[in-house]
Amino acid sequence: FWGAGQVLAIFFGRTPMSMGADPVPADRVNVVGRVVGDAATLRQAMNASTIRVERIEQGSSIG
Repeated sequence: FWGAGQVLAIFFGRTPMSMGADPVPADRVNVVGRVVGDAATLRQAMNASTIRVERIEQGSSIG
């Protein structure tokens, strides 16, 4: 969660601040979860007006 922007930022892939393959936020963020599965599919939702985010209990299987 990015408090300054009051938004949930979902990082996948490199960012302008990245030195390697991992994304690096440009500002402080609170990590509230992780992407399970292929994050590249999020590219299809980049212009969506809403995205549903669900909580998965630790140890639960998905899919």
